[in-house]
Amino acid sequence: MKRAIFYFAFFILQFTFLDCLAQKDSTVLKYQVKANKGAYRFYPDDAYFFAGCRNRIKITNIKGVKNFEVTLSNGTLTRRDSFFYINSPIGGKSLLSIYEIGAGGKKKLVRNKEYEVIPYPNIELNGVKCDSAMGKLMMMGGRMYARYKKTNEVIPVSSFKMDLMENNKFVSDSSANDRLTQKMRDYVNSLPGGSLVYIKDIRYRKPDGSMESVAVLRLFVFEDDRPLKYGF
Repeated sequence: MKRAIFYFAFFILQFTFLDCLAQKDSTVLKYQVKANKGAYRFYPDDAYFFAGCRNRIKITNIKGVKNFEVTLSNGTLTRRDSFFYINSPIGGKSLLSIYEIGAGGKKKLVRNKEYEVIPYPNIELNGVKCDSAMGKLMMMGGRMYARYKKTNEVIPVSSFKMDLMENNKFVSDSSANDRLTQKMRDYVNSLPGGSLVYIKDIRYRKPDGSMESVAVLRLFVFEDDRPLKYGF
């Protein structure tokens, strides 16, 4: 039991604080793949990289295939086991390709996935930034706002949406202010520790009166009576 808890905590730590992660599938380029795309799983299962950041994703093969190679069209890529680090992509698109390596070193294309490269969000929820972890109670009672780095000014969010899992599929719930709706709070409270919450279509009014839209904010939740420990 202790070993299972250790591995679970270690897995959670792979996706917190220091790195930007990758969010939902966008329109993909026209290409032909040569194997079952569902054989490969991505975590997070989304299609965003943050420009100028160190993005991190986990790619696994559900059939246990480990001898595969990943290439990227935008940004530099390094690998550590099943974790892939995408450094400093620039704005635009980035095509990620997976090749399985067969006998004699022959490579076969098995998966293509296109990512949109977007700016790192200036949105915070109770001071917690994108791809960081926070307790359930703080998330459920928190306020969302945009922060301007140069002046440290904060502007309340006007509206946003959250993806909720219902009947094995994602649906969206909308908030018309800077707080989670009751439905969102109930959903967050039901999640197991380490779950990733997707907040999207975030809008706020800038000082000049114009509206700004932010694509995504991703946050991990943990049980308040069992806080995550970092650094071990």
